[in-house]
Amino acid sequence: MKKYVVAFILVVLVASFLFMHGCAGGHCKTSSDCKSWQYCDMNRSVCVPKPGMCNSNADCQEWETCNRDLHKCVIAEGRCLVDADCESWQVCNTKDKTCVLAPGFCNSNADCKEIEECNTETHMCEPREGFCYNNYDCNAWETCNTDKNICEVIPGKCNSNSDCNTWEVCDTGKHECKPREGFCNVDSDCEDWQKCLEHKCVARLGFCDSTSECNDWEYCDPQQHVCVVKRDMCNSNEDCEEWQYCYAEKHECRPKPGMCNTDADCGLGQFCDERVHECR
Repeated sequence: MKKYVVAFILVVLVASFLFMHGCAGGHCKTSSDCKSWQYCDMNRSVCVPKPGMCNSNADCQEWETCNRDLHKCVIAEGRCLVDADCESWQVCNTKDKTCVLAPGFCNSNADCKEIEECNTETHMCEPREGFCYNNYDCNAWETCNTDKNICEVIPGKCNSNSDCNTWEVCDTGKHECKPREGFCNVDSDCEDWQKCLEHKCVARLGFCDSTSECNDWEYCDPQQHVCVVKRDMCNSNEDCEEWQYCYAEKHECRPKPGMCNTDADCGLGQFCDERVHECR
């Protein structure tokens, strides 16, 4: 009984081998008994793949893989016979049939210099941000320092406030240094009532920014930025009421003779009629 079992197993194995190699009914007599991608091995009377054809990777060369739809051996990914079998940024190492990096190209940052990085689209090493070999590697507002291989901002341009003067800030949209609020480079950076003095906007002659810039009897009008006299104080008679005159020594508005503001301004026995500011 065991002999029959062993014989049956052998028959099954042989049938499976023949099926995998395309022999439709076991042994073949001619290649016409095989599939289109096979021929008949007359020594063994079995169908085997034609040269360059396959049913599995084992039927191909070490650098090939089997395209089972076409039953054809094709160059495996990363393997080659000539440069054309590789990517445009690779060449073929014909000794071991592998695609390797072409000179000047990269696959990762490790293939580049310290100041470079690998562009994974072009597979070329390019200067990292801020580094350069020429002006074209920098931004439009920068120039390349070829001694240090770094991009430096053009005078007056900036990437941050540290690239500007102490009275300036960096406009990162335009990459230009502009005066901080209240500071200036020219008069037009200031308000109309100001001028630029040592990069600071200060009040022009006849104008003020605070009362400390005015005379003691004046204050700074915050709307007009001019010094105006305080109430009951004056620079001329025009600053006083009709019944007053300007006492220039103290810049005070005082009643004209016969006029008054209080009874104290009138003679003995008189009083001040405050409606018309006359002594009665």
